[in-house]
Amino acid sequence: MGVVKSRYPFHTQEEKPYATNCILKALKAEKRRAKLADVEYSVTDIRAKALTVAKRTGYHIEALQAAAAQSDANVAEDSVKIRDVSVSHVRLTLPLAR
Repeated sequence: MGVVKSRYPFHTQEEKPYATNCILKALKAEKRRAKLADVEYSVTDIRAKALTVAKRTGYHIEALQAAAAQSDANVAEDSVKIRDVSVSHVRLTLPLAR
């Protein structure tokens, strides 16, 4: 892990915090640049996905709640539940090509 340069997780090169809407502006700009402007995706989706991945790697719900700046652990748990869907592993045997 590198040296902490600012108390703000997202900051300018001058170590000043971004305005509230700058992260959303950056997300929209990158979606346009990647030609994904029509894809419905929001900052909340990114946070829910990050919480789900962190939960799978072993973080406790209290740590996720703090990281997501959520006032209640149930809200963090709901964010994880929405994304965490059970899947079955299926092995298919395909016939050989002739």
